[in-house]
Amino acid sequence: MSKNGNNVDHPNHYNKGGIETIDFIVDKNMGFFVGNITKYISRHRYKNGIEDLKKALWYFNRLMKETIERHENKTIRNYIPVIAENKIDADNYAREQGLTKDESAVIYFLLRYQFDEADKFSLCLLQCQICLLRLFDKKSLSANDLTLKKMIEESEESKEELRKITEKIQRRRKRKG
Repeated sequence: MSKNGNNVDHPNHYNKGGIETIDFIVDKNMGFFVGNITKYISRHRYKNGIEDLKKALWYFNRLMKETIERHENKTIRNYIPVIAENKIDADNYAREQGLTKDESAVIYFLLRYQFDEADKFSLCLLQCQICLLRLFDKKSLSANDLTLKKMIEESEESKEELRKITEKIQRRRKRKG
């Protein structure tokens, strides 16, 4: 149970510093996958450790699959920018939560993925993936954790698909420009 005696209403693992994680997620108008990744990245050191990082990776893999599928079905963003309130500065949130450089970078690239131009989405996801995978320490990666190994393999497969999409987008931009 949290120090404030309540694991449901404002639990401590979401309240490091002065900004509650849900307030940051709502302020940035994060979607389901991005919001869950942010939640698990923000709390992993204070609650469930490697289990929370695995959850973040699972949601990230799902986000990549959904993005690739939408691109293949030509439904990827008839780009409508997401409007966020932006009352909470992302750097301030990272500082308040005591996030490491890689943890902050995951959230930064997720925000870029959500708000950037449609043709940059794959680059943002690739950068996010690099930072997310760096959060797993060598001990957890070398352990015989088949679930984690499978998730990392899925992530690598999706990365190859995203690279192909990125190259296709870049070729299209060169022809236009």
